[in-house]
Amino acid sequence: MITALIVSIGTILVAFSLPSHYRSEATLFVQKLRVPERYVTPNETVNPMEEFDSMTSDVLSSARLLRIINESNLYSSQRGKVEPNTLVALMRTNIELQPLNKNPERRSGSAFMIAFTADDPQVAQQVVTRLTSLFIEESQHTQEGHDAGMTNFLGSELEAAQEDLAQQESALRDYKMKNLGQLPEQQQGNLEILTGLQIQLQNAQANLARSRQQRVYLQAMLSQSVSTMSSGLVQPSARAAQIEALRAELARLRSERDNMLSRYSALYPDVVSLNQRIVDEEARLNRLLLAPEPPSGASHPAQPSAEALSDPGAVQLKSQLEANRIEIADAERESAGLEARIAGYRDRLNHAPVSEQQLAEIQRSYDMAKQNYTDLMSKKTESELATKLAKSQLDEQFQIIDPPSLPLQPSSPNRQAIAMGGLAAGVVIGVLFAFLIEARDRSFHSEKDVRGVYPLPLVVSIPTLRTSSEQRRLIWRMGFEWAMGSLMVIVMLAAQFYVLRKG
Repeated sequence: MITALIVSIGTILVAFSLPSHYRSEATLFVQKLRVPERYVTPNETVNPMEEFDSMTSDVLSSARLLRIINESNLYSSQRGKVEPNTLVALMRTNIELQPLNKNPERRSGSAFMIAFTADDPQVAQQVVTRLTSLFIEESQHTQEGHDAGMTNFLGSELEAAQEDLAQQESALRDYKMKNLGQLPEQQQGNLEILTGLQIQLQNAQANLARSRQQRVYLQAMLSQSVSTMSSGLVQPSARAAQIEALRAELARLRSERDNMLSRYSALYPDVVSLNQRIVDEEARLNRLLLAPEPPSGASHPAQPSAEALSDPGAVQLKSQLEANRIEIADAERESAGLEARIAGYRDRLNHAPVSEQQLAEIQRSYDMAKQNYTDLMSKKTESELATKLAKSQLDEQFQIIDPPSLPLQPSSPNRQAIAMGGLAAGVVIGVLFAFLIEARDRSFHSEKDVRGVYPLPLVVSIPTLRTSSEQRRLIWRMGFEWAMGSLMVIVMLAAQFYVLRKG
């Protein structure tokens, strides 16, 4: 009992001699952006735990901790004895940072507990308040820096994409200007133009053939007129040639009239004029057929006379021959021009597949550059919106759930545990001492002790015989022992109760 009392009281005295440490705590909640991603995609790509670790390394830097030590006058007794790095390391051991969410990725926010232990409760609360403000500032700075960095990066990428798009647009424009008329989208138009040119060529060749027939007819008529004026007779061979020429001319005029009637009525001026020419030619053919044949021996001069050549009919035929010559020349030039244009459009159509492949490659590069520019423009716009939204929600994004507490009871040392440990240790030591003393006692207290030492049989035992005075002293002694034992128990219980109330 004495040992237990001494050890218990001594432990309590030692516990109360230790300096008290006060622990202040605060809980900070970081709320994520509360806007659906279908409207604004946030720039956040960092895991909350990784962000917490990054903020911790920044907030607990040596420069900031030294500033807090100087502002709060921490470790004043140790400043002149140890280096600043030692003070920073000591302060880091007194700071506790702990995330409270088990799965922050699956939650709408992250909660963190910030605690600091100091010798003074006000100092502990002051340091926790400072650390909380630093974490809020650092988180805001990190968010703003991340948003600004993302926006600047997208801006630089957008400028590069814009330059690339401008180059692709220039290449596409230059290619189209260089190959104008040979582009794939113009292939159908070229084909239609080629078809029209071929029809025009056919018409021009038909007109050229008719003009040549007209020349033969006019030449025959001029020969007839000259022969008639020279001799007054028409040779049979010349007469037959004139008849064939008139018939060919009539066939041509009738074919032309049929073509015009398919498009116009019989009262159309050109159709009426053509009918009149047909009537005139038919009358001329009838006169030629009814004219008397010259005698077989008749002949005419080899050279036409000047009078025959100056005849008004011959002059008119000459003018018609000259006009026919000009018409044939124009028709030949027109046919040659149409053939050249047809050859050019055929070359365009033949070059169309190669042009289409080259244009497809340039167009593909242009489409990719345009898509890249559009995507970057959209991402930059979303990043700017997310940055503005984050700035507008900075005050709502960080919430202090539990403000820094002012500890009224010290967090360490745990004097109750120390006192209970001292009491348990004193009881154990006292029991050990009792067993040790009992083991060193060699006196006999019973017959069993004697038999254990001496193998001789015990004949007789004499009990302890006390006088009345000895009996009274024994009773007083036992009462004193019980009183002292009870007193020691009361003292130990009172000490433990004091520790429980004041510890």
